[in-house]
Amino acid sequence: MKQGIYLRTKQNKIICRNNLWGKDYSGKIQKVVCQICGKSFVSYTARLKKGFGKYCSMKCFGISRKKLYKDNSKHPRWKNFEIKRKCKICGKEIITNQYKISKRQNKFCSRKCYELSKRKEKVLVECENCHKKFYVFPCQAEKNFCSKICFIKYKKEKVKCLVCNKLFIKFKREKKRRFCSNRCSSIYTNNISQVSNKETSIELKLEQWLKDNNIQFEKQKRIKNISIVDFFIKPNICLYADGNYWHNLPNAIKRDRKQEKELKKQNYEVIRLWEKDINKGIRPTQLLRKNLYAKI
Repeated sequence: MKQGIYLRTKQNKIICRNNLWGKDYSGKIQKVVCQICGKSFVSYTARLKKGFGKYCSMKCFGISRKKLYKDNSKHPRWKNFEIKRKCKICGKEIITNQYKISKRQNKFCSRKCYELSKRKEKVLVECENCHKKFYVFPCQAEKNFCSKICFIKYKKEKVKCLVCNKLFIKFKREKKRRFCSNRCSSIYTNNISQVSNKETSIELKLEQWLKDNNIQFEKQKRIKNISIVDFFIKPNICLYADGNYWHNLPNAIKRDRKQEKELKKQNYEVIRLWEKDINKGIRPTQLLRKNLYAKI
C-alpha cells in the first residue's frame, strides 16, 4: 500500500485520502498537532493560513475559548456590555446586558420583588359569599368570588316548601321550583291547587251551622301533607263538604279514598257530607255530640 492517509467508507472500502473524489489533495493537506490534547490530525493548509483548523474537535475548540476568554468583555465580537440597573421595587443594583433589556428581562432583583410588582398591578376585591379579600387583575375586576365553591353557594338560596314548610336549597335561577320533593308537588297538584279561594255555598251553610252551635273549628287546615280539610274540629275530626259534580269524577273519587285511608291511619275521624244532603238540611249532629258533647 502506498504511503498516505487512508479512510474507510460506509461500504467498508479503504480509499486513499489523497485520491478522494478522484482529486489530488497531496499539496493541500498537512498533519497538525492539536494544541489542547496533543493528538495529530489532518487539516487543510488553506484553513491553517486563515487561522482555523488548529483543534482536532469542537470539544478542544471550546476548551481553548474558555482559556483565552475567561472574561467575555475581552472577546473581539463582544457586544453585550455589562449594564447596571436598579430593581423597580427595592432599588437594589442588578448587573444585566443590552440583550436581556431588549427582551424585557432583569427588571427585578428577586422573585419576591416580581410578585410584589404583580400585586401592585392587581386590584383588591372582596368575595360576595365568604367576604374574603383577594387580588385580581383590572380586567377581572368584575370577578366577585374567590373560588368556584363560593360561586355555587352564592347562587343557591334556602326556600320554604309550600306543602310541608320544610327548608330546602335551590338555585336562584330555578324560579318556578316551590317544593322540596316530587311527593310535595303531587300533593299540591292533587289537593291544594284544586282548593278554590272562594267559599262554596255548602261550605257557608256548614260554617254557619257550626257557629250557631258554638263549635270551635279551623277552616282550610293542612294536615300532615295529606290533605286540606274544609273544617277541622279538635281533637281529630275532619269535616268535608263535597260537591255533587266535582267529587264524583273518577280521579276525585280515587283521591278522596286515598286521603281517607291516610287520615284514618293517623287516627283522624273523617266526615264527608254531599251537596244534596247539605241542601236537604242534613247535618253531622250525632257524630259531633259524641265527640264534643260538652261544648254543644
